[in-house]
Amino acid sequence: MFSDVLVHGLRTVDVYKTKVDLEKGHCILYWRNPTGVNLIGQYVMDGKILVLPIKGSGDGNITMKDLSGDYSFNYELVKKNNKRYGKITTSKMNMNVGKAYFKFQNLFNGDRVLGEQMNNFMNENYAEVVREFRPAIENMFNVIQTQLIQNIFDMASFEDIFPDIFK
Repeated sequence: MFSDVLVHGLRTVDVYKTKVDLEKGHCILYWRNPTGVNLIGQYVMDGKILVLPIKGSGDGNITMKDLSGDYSFNYELVKKNNKRYGKITTSKMNMNVGKAYFKFQNLFNGDRVLGEQMNNFMNENYAEVVREFRPAIENMFNVIQTQLIQNIFDMASFEDIFPDIFK
């Protein structure tokens, strides 16, 4: 659906609770972002939204507000330079979206009237539209979060992160 995506608003994410099981190599981050995120990129659609056919490609904008969820991942420890580093093996993102706004340009081969009607329909029925897009949205945010956590794991050993536990 989306490519060349710019994501705005990740800096306002609040991780308010974590659960870490060092023995099992499992972690859950509970997060919220009331101000939300904005996804801007190129889209391609050819299918149905709810029961309505939709087709188009071009500039797309999805704004989601009042977000919350959890991100869980499993990891294994890998030895490098006599220290242990985390390597994420599996991960999953779960998201709740309070409100969403959609704006897709060039729907129906640039037919302005049909395009505006479809954008209005999606905005009026955002909860159902989000439910349909949820797997793709969660997967995109899962990839982003996994890259972020893996970058931290690549830079800091568990001896550095947990000096009292890993000696």
